[in-house]
Amino acid sequence: MPGYRSSRIPIAPDTTLLGAELDRLASLGLSIDNEEFVRGMVAVAVLVRKPGGSGVLASLAVHAPIARTSLDDLLKNVPKIKETAARLAPLLHADATPQR
Repeated sequence: MPGYRSSRIPIAPDTTLLGAELDRLASLGLSIDNEEFVRGMVAVAVLVRKPGGSGVLASLAVHAPIARTSLDDLLKNVPKIKETAARLAPLLHADATPQR
């Protein structure tokens, strides 16, 4: 959408800013939605990786309206969300194993 501006990064023909943000988030191992998708909603998400880290099984996200929590509050919970994702991985991986 030309001219659309999110609360975090503008969408512009120059994708350098977007690429830098994606690289930064990948290095942190999380994704952030600061009202880009829905005005008034914030979210963080982490990957649920296969045991051993060899691939991705799913993602685990937490979102809330800004009237209830802030993005900063969600970010404070990222370590717990990552811990939960690690605990889910063996359960999801077991379900993904083909049955014979």
